[in-house]
Amino acid sequence: MRALPLSVLLALAIGSSTSRAAAQEIQSGLLDGIEVKDFQGQKVYQSRIEPWPVHDILISAIILEIGTSRRELFLGVSLWGVHAGKLGRLRFALDGSTVVLDLGAKGDAVLDTSGCRPKAVLTLNDEESLVRRLAASGSGAAADIPVEYESRGVLLKGVLTTEDRERFRRIVDLYEMTDLPPAPRPPEYKDGQFVGLTLEDVTAPEIIPKSKVTPKCPARARASRKSGQVVLVATILKDGTIGALRPVQVTGGGCGFAEASMEAVKQWKYHPATKAGQPVEVEFTIVVDFVLR
Repeated sequence: MRALPLSVLLALAIGSSTSRAAAQEIQSGLLDGIEVKDFQGQKVYQSRIEPWPVHDILISAIILEIGTSRRELFLGVSLWGVHAGKLGRLRFALDGSTVVLDLGAKGDAVLDTSGCRPKAVLTLNDEESLVRRLAASGSGAAADIPVEYESRGVLLKGVLTTEDRERFRRIVDLYEMTDLPPAPRPPEYKDGQFVGLTLEDVTAPEIIPKSKVTPKCPARARASRKSGQVVLVATILKDGTIGALRPVQVTGGGCGFAEASMEAVKQWKYHPATKAGQPVEVEFTIVVDFVLR
């Protein structure tokens, strides 16, 4: 059993995630639900994991392509709150039976300590049959698949949703292709950008300074001496209040940065965007930095 190269594994472990809505703006239909990363001639295609909310167990399907002649299919496992060392067992309730993986026998995990909770990350290239079973289970299946991890003193529970398994199916479909589609240009988030279609002749919303509540740095981040950043996409309504609000990029996982930023930003008020002098609803990026001083 061979693991992903360490440089690629670390990038998967520490790199921030991109939300479905943001990625759809740059991906073709073939890559809907898929992240693509390019590392020194190696391409990694991975079923995308939403940046928020944070789940204790994250399972993904991964393609590693080296050059143009070599391709491998991996199962990715990320476990929040699990330290490096001897790993326990991962169980799937699949097709009326229980599938058990002894992760302790699968090799060493990479420990991601970039956030406030440790995260053990493991990639397995001897579980192609399980990846394919999970991909096939997404066809017409409505129920979530329960997933459970247990080791000494640790019990984590999660699920694979139908959306998760659809992404597995897309990974398997890509794996079977003769030529994989190229990696799209990753999104570059800046504060105060319109999201979606380019809006001509639309003025940007302007914050009302007295409404700008400062996000509080979470206690977990202060105790762990961690900084982080959250990129939010906010719907600015015609009356200048915040409608829908979602994180599309989060660094410093497990620190509570996403929750703290949303709690503050939902109280902000704006002079609304306008077109031809009339207020209009827009989606707008808001970048919140948490920096320890």
